[in-house]
Amino acid sequence: MTTPLDHLLDIPAVALGDAIRAREVSSVEIVSAFLERIEERDPRVNALVQVPAEAARRRARRADAALADGEADGPLHGVPFTAKDILDTAGVITAAGLPARAAHVPAADAEETGRRGPRRCRRGRACCSRG
Repeated sequence: MTTPLDHLLDIPAVALGDAIRAREVSSVEIVSAFLERIEERDPRVNALVQVPAEAARRRARRADAALADGEADGPLHGVPFTAKDILDTAGVITAAGLPARAAHVPAADAEETGRRGPRRCRRGRACCSRG
């Protein structure tokens, strides 16, 4: 299945950021395109353990609103990304591939996750092998 935004799924992150800041495309549109791709392909490859789609859409809306107010958080403003399941992400199960952490939901982001800023849109949690 192809969509009008498929070409954006294969370009570098900085180019996506440039397109968002130039308002050629919105963060919401990019996040939606990635989420559609994930829904289509991940069942075959099983690369993501979680896809917090609504959280990604909320962050994308905030990123677009901030840009409309003249605020941008650098070159990756509004660009979706995937965090490895070993990095704590507030409100999202972070199991790190360990059965003992299967229900661990951190209250705060790890520094590596949070430094991407409040207007980055996490599109998924990548798998970890069991520790």
